[in-house]
Amino acid sequence: MVMLAGVTVILLSAVIIAGIGSHIGKSITALDEVAQGNLTAKKLKANNREFGKLYAAIQNTIRKIRELIDMVNQVIRSVFASGVQVNEASANVSGMIGDMRAEIDEIGHNIVKEDTEITVCNEMMEELSAKIKQVNANIKEMVISIDTTQETILAGKNTVQLMTHMEQLEKAIAAFRLQ
Repeated sequence: MVMLAGVTVILLSAVIIAGIGSHIGKSITALDEVAQGNLTAKKLKANNREFGKLYAAIQNTIRKIRELIDMVNQVIRSVFASGVQVNEASANVSGMIGDMRAEIDEIGHNIVKEDTEITVCNEMMEELSAKIKQVNANIKEMVISIDTTQETILAGKNTVQLMTHMEQLEKAIAAFRLQ
């Protein structure tokens, strides 16, 4: 009987060890597939015993990793879409900068052109001012000349009147002598 009990214990131990080894082997295989990137591992039979709980934990880990990968994929798509928008905005800003550069160059060209025109205008104004000063000096000389001519004419008129009076006086003297 002791022998029979010993053999039964050995057989029962062998069955239990084989079952444990089988469950550990399945767990290792499932974890190796996850490590290789296979997140579609077969569902292991879960029960309320330790290996059932281990299988449930492995499957829950695989599900969480899938969810995490889905979230990462969504973030990647969002970042890609944002990158496209940033690229488009950058292209628009670059175009606007190019347009502004062209306008600034045109403004600079216009400023140089206007500066040249202002310089020419200033030179013309200085020439005009010099000519106006010359005309003013000429007018002053003419006024002096007119004043001198007027004085000469007045002196000549007085001389003519004086001569006319002298002729009349000579005629009166001659008439008085004749009498």
